[in-house]
Amino acid sequence: MRATVPRLITPPSDETPTYPYARVWRNFALQFGVLGAVTIALYVTDLLGLRLPRTLYLPAHVALALLPLGLWFLFSWLPERRSTEPRVGLETVLIVAALAASGAALPLIGSVFQVERWLPAADPVTRIVGFTVTLGALQEIVTYLVVRSLAWENWLRVRADALAYVGAAAVGYATVFALNEALNGASAPPAAAFAVFNWVALSFAPSFIVGYGLGEARLGTPTAFLLVLSVALAALIYGVTTTLRAALVNARLGLTVSAPSPLIGLAVDVGVLAATGLIVALLIVNSERRERERLLRG
Repeated sequence: MRATVPRLITPPSDETPTYPYARVWRNFALQFGVLGAVTIALYVTDLLGLRLPRTLYLPAHVALALLPLGLWFLFSWLPERRSTEPRVGLETVLIVAALAASGAALPLIGSVFQVERWLPAADPVTRIVGFTVTLGALQEIVTYLVVRSLAWENWLRVRADALAYVGAAAVGYATVFALNEALNGASAPPAAAFAVFNWVALSFAPSFIVGYGLGEARLGTPTAFLLVLSVALAALIYGVTTTLRAALVNARLGLTVSAPSPLIGLAVDVGVLAATGLIVALLIVNSERRERERLLRG
C-alpha cells in the first residue's frame, strides 16, 4: 500500500503590497522643510552680524531663487526615478509652466495688471478682490491649463498624480517670478530667502486645490462645476493670503508702524501650506475610501 505524502499548504502572506508610486506629500514636506531651514538659518546669521557684502547680493539672491528648483529635483524628481511606477513628464510640465510664466504671465502683470500701482494703497477688501482676479486667477489658470493639456489624458492614474504635476508646475512658475525679482532688485540673503519661500508657498498652496479638482474630475464622479470652482477657490486663497500676510507683516503697534516682521510672513506661508495640504489630503482619502466601497458593493 502506498504511503500518502501530506500536501503542504502555503500560508497566506501577511505582506502589504508595496505602494508603486513616489510619496507626493512626503516629498513636498521635505522640499519645504529644507527651504524653511535655509531661510531660518540665513535670518539667524544676519542677527549674529554675519552679512555678505552688497556685491554678492545678486548671485546670492539668484542662487536662492533657484534653490526650490534644485530641491524639487532632489526630493520629487529623483524619487520618481526610483519608484516602481514613476510619473513621466514632470519635467515637461515644469518647463512649460516656466515658459508660460515668463512669456505670458510676467508681461501681462507688468503691462496690463500693474498691481503695484493701485493695490498697495487700497483697502483690505479691494486688495483681496484685486489679488484674486489678477495674480491669483492668472497663476491658477496657467497651472490648470498646463497640467490639463499635458497630463490629463495619459498621466493621471491616481489622484496623487494630479498633485505631483501641479507641484511641478508650481515650481516652474515660482522660479520664474523669484528669478525676475532677483534680477530686478537683489536683496540681502535673509530678505531674499523669505521672498523666495513666499513665492513658492503661494504657488503650491492654492495649486493643491487645483490638483484636487483635476484628480477628482479625471478619476472620480465630480459635479459639473468642480474644475471651475477649484480654480476660483485657489485664486481666492491666493488673494486672501497675500492680503493677510502683508497686513500682519506690516502691522501697526499703537500709533507707530513697527518694523516688518519676516517671521510672521513665514508663519503665514507655512500655515497656509499646512492647512490647504491637510484639507486636500483628507478630501483625497475620503474620495478613495468612497471609491473602494463602491467597488466592493459592485
